[in-house]
Amino acid sequence: MLTVSEDVIIISQYLKENVQDIAIYLQKQGEANHSEPISPEQREMGLAYTISFLNQIADLMLDDDLESSASKMRAYGESLGNLAVKMGADLDDAIKGTPNFRNGIWTFVGEKAKLLQMPIDSLLLVASRIDPLLDQAVHGFSAAYVKNHKDMMRKFNDSLQELSVPVVPLSKGVGVLPLIGEIDTHRANYIMEVALNRSKELQLSALIIDLSGVNYIDTMVAHHIFKVIETLQLLGIEAILTGIRPEIAMTATTLNLDFKRIVVKSSLSKALLDLDLLKV
Repeated sequence: MLTVSEDVIIISQYLKENVQDIAIYLQKQGEANHSEPISPEQREMGLAYTISFLNQIADLMLDDDLESSASKMRAYGESLGNLAVKMGADLDDAIKGTPNFRNGIWTFVGEKAKLLQMPIDSLLLVASRIDPLLDQAVHGFSAAYVKNHKDMMRKFNDSLQELSVPVVPLSKGVGVLPLIGEIDTHRANYIMEVALNRSKELQLSALIIDLSGVNYIDTMVAHHIFKVIETLQLLGIEAILTGIRPEIAMTATTLNLDFKRIVVKSSLSKALLDLDLLKV
C-alpha cells in the first residue's frame, strides 16, 4: 500500500500556503504568451480558477489512491475545458500555455526543494505525484473540446440529414420526397424514418419518391426503399416511384423485387400530371 512521504506533504502544504503568489506568477506568464488583450474581469476569473486548480493539485497529491486522484483531476480538467468552450477559448492557445504552467509550478517547487536541500529521490517522488495530475488535467481539458467538436459534428450531420430528406407538401394530401446523391444504409434508414413520420404529420394520402437524382443504390438500400414503400402502403399512403434510372431498375430486377403493387412513373412531371397537379 502506498503511503505519502513527508516531502510530498511539505510540498503540498507549501503550494497551499503560497497559492496566491504562485497563481499570480502563472497568470503573468500566461498573459505574456497571450496575443489577445485580457479584460480585468477575465484576469480576475482566471486568477480564481488558477488558485482553485493549484489547491486541487495540492490536495490530490496527498491521495494514496492514485487511480482515484487521476480520475478526479481528469474530471476537474474537463470541467475547466467545458467552461473554456462556453467562453469561446481556442484550444490551441490554451494547450500552448500548459508547458509554461508546468514550468511555473516547478519553479516554485524547485526553489522550495533547494531550501530544504531535498535529495533527488525525494524530488522524483514529488514529481511522480505532481506531473501525472497535470497530465490528467490536460487530458480532461482536451477531452471537453473533443466532446464539443463531436457534438457539433453530430448536430451538423443531423441538420444535413434533414435537408437531404425533405418531404415537400405539394397539395392537400400529396407530397414529394426528392432524393439526391448517394444513398447508403444509414441514410436509407433515415429516409424511412423521416418519410413515415412526415407523411403522418402532413396527413398525406400519396407520397411521390423521386429517384432521378440518385445514380446508384446497392442491394441493401434497394431493400430499404421497398420497405419504406410497403410500410407507407400499410399506413394507407400510396407510394409513387419516379425517375428510376436504368441501372437502378436492373438492380431491382436482379433482386426479384415485386413492382406489381407499386405505382411507377417515368418522371416526376408525369406523376404530377396524373395527379392533376401539373397543367400542360
